[in-house]
Amino acid sequence: MQLKKRNNMKLMACTILMVIFGSLFKSCNKNDDNNSANVPDNAKVIVIGAGASGLHAGKILNDNNIDFTILEASNTVGGRLKKNSTFTDFPLDMGAEWIHGNQALTHQWATSQGIDIYQDQSDDYFWYNNQVYTEEEIPETFYPLLGYMMFDALGDTDQSLKNWAIANGYDESSYPMLEASVNGVGGSADNVSVPNAIAGEQNWSSGENDYKFKNQTYFDLIHNTLVPQIEENIILNAPVTKIDYTNDKIIVTAGGNTYEADRVIVTVPLKILQAEYIEFVPALSSNKQQAINAIGMEAGMKVYLKFNTNFFEDQNISGGSVGPYYYDAGHGKPSSVPILGLFVTGTNAQELSDMEESDAIAAILAELDLIYNGQATANYTGEYIMQDWAKEPFVGGAYSYATVGMGNAREVLAEPINNKVFFAGEATHQNGHNSTVQGALETGEREAINVMNSF
Repeated sequence: MQLKKRNNMKLMACTILMVIFGSLFKSCNKNDDNNSANVPDNAKVIVIGAGASGLHAGKILNDNNIDFTILEASNTVGGRLKKNSTFTDFPLDMGAEWIHGNQALTHQWATSQGIDIYQDQSDDYFWYNNQVYTEEEIPETFYPLLGYMMFDALGDTDQSLKNWAIANGYDESSYPMLEASVNGVGGSADNVSVPNAIAGEQNWSSGENDYKFKNQTYFDLIHNTLVPQIEENIILNAPVTKIDYTNDKIIVTAGGNTYEADRVIVTVPLKILQAEYIEFVPALSSNKQQAINAIGMEAGMKVYLKFNTNFFEDQNISGGSVGPYYYDAGHGKPSSVPILGLFVTGTNAQELSDMEESDAIAAILAELDLIYNGQATANYTGEYIMQDWAKEPFVGGAYSYATVGMGNAREVLAEPINNKVFFAGEATHQNGHNSTVQGALETGEREAINVMNSF
């Protein structure tokens, strides 16, 4: 699930090109239709996973008076939505943080509920060759890269960003900027296919502005909107290890118990499917398993550090070799406590994850000292909080992204098995909203409707 401000390849390029050339780029809007269906009174549905997708699927089933149970592996709901309320004087999103666009369903929920959200208008800066650049000052050497990310990659040779950059003369000094440009996409420059990523975003329909919560978190919005109506249908600490759909009734094994259902909706993160944590009987087809493995998902991490002075006020810094995206976490919040956030995916996240926490914090502070002329260490209170999604046993990483040779893997993953086992979750989204809470919610609704139409 998208943890980040949507400063991915396309939007970062778009933002800079707007500054440099004064151009304006917009996405088109699309509204999905809802459906109703006749379902037998005794029908039973099991939803696997209580992240945004599973919760929304449950809400749709509940609204249609369909008997269902959500089996959640961990001890809480939310999936890659998580909050911390103790580190500072405002709640922190440890997972997804930004609402992407004023057309997003979550934006509509927030405004309709009177929740205070605001457009993120913090300032973007870039760290390159030991120098900080504003958007207006970004070196011309990166203009071809920006053009590739914004225009030229669409329909071009399917290759990784790193391979394209090498072929076009970019040397190692540019590698941190490459990683920063795909950090929001969720993977490493070695693995992200720019053409496939941009092709996937052509149907993005949520708008281009990013919004944050003033006094609450993304977790609060999803929890308070979806959970109260269906809380009695959720079973926690029930990791599903087997789905046997051999006979008319599906038998699901979870936490040492078995559950019987007529339909199952699988919403677990992609890494869980890739690890084959769940045994399918009969086994998944080779086509389905290949599709699962063809989609990318790598490590993801968020780190918050507390300082005595806000030397980074309203700033986002992209391009660090340790941290590809630092940001003022308190921007727009009713707080005077200086909190700097780091959002990192891919190779950079894995490198930090492999370190001892103390070493990771030291590496982050050392880089911040370079960027801010020694102010980081001098003003650091010694307090930090870290969320390493790669080490979450029932998550395994950040979110899905487009790889080289991925083809129609998302479509194949989303295909139901025998009209009995259905697949949802952000990795199954095929119309631009993969890697986002919006996409997870949409696929949960999609599969709930598909289940209702399957009887």
